[in-house]
Amino acid sequence: MKLSDTDSWFRAMHSVVEERIRKAQEEGLFDDLPGKGKPLKLDDDSMIAPHLRASYRILKNAGILPPEMQLRKEVNQLKQLLDQVHCEDDAKQLVREINEKITASNIMGRFSVSSEMNQVYSEKVLDRLRSRKARYRLKRLEEG
Repeated sequence: MKLSDTDSWFRAMHSVVEERIRKAQEEGLFDDLPGKGKPLKLDDDSMIAPHLRASYRILKNAGILPPEMQLRKEVNQLKQLLDQVHCEDDAKQLVREINEKITASNIMGRFSVSSEMNQVYSEKVLDRLRSRKARYRLKRLEEG
């Protein structure tokens, strides 16, 4: 197939596609689509190398996160869990896990330095936990 033949074929296909889209519009097939009238949510993939963008989009559409984003997701989940913990030993263990994941994420270094996550300091966490326990005890005393 010559270049001109290929070009003609693509023009013909383009015409067929355009005609089918126009016909579907006339029949109202696009009228009840989800998100109609709302702005498109375009991904900002400027931080991803151009040669990786298609791969990342495929993974995203399959519900798979890049490793560094998976770590960030896990860190956020562990931080939420940490807010619910009442035992100091459990809090210390969660802080250790959070800090390990943060370190692994920061070592990957695929993003800018400004996106590095800070370590969670166990003393701050334990102080917050003790304060929460004290407030709970005080509330129980006031009620009882």
